[in-house]
Amino acid sequence: MRVKLIDIGNSKGIRLPKALIEDIGFKDEVELQRTKDGLSLMAVKETRAGWAEQFKKVFIPVGKTDNAWLQSGNKFDKEEWTW
Repeated sequence: MRVKLIDIGNSKGIRLPKALIEDIGFKDEVELQRTKDGLSLMAVKETRAGWAEQFKKVFIPVGKTDNAWLQSGNKFDKEEWTW
């Protein structure tokens, strides 16, 4: 897609079609990187996106205890170790 540079004060800018912005998922900000061949625009990734859901899968709620680890062990633990 070819677009024209437009004057914005002492700078230049481009206009992106609404359909393209929505398709890519651009919001109020974008990531801009200089590449070997030009520029790259990417949607901003939210910091720690998805962490809350992952913690819910991993951590045990307060008040509940996972005692499965108590059943683990090896031959030494079961036969030779004395408490």
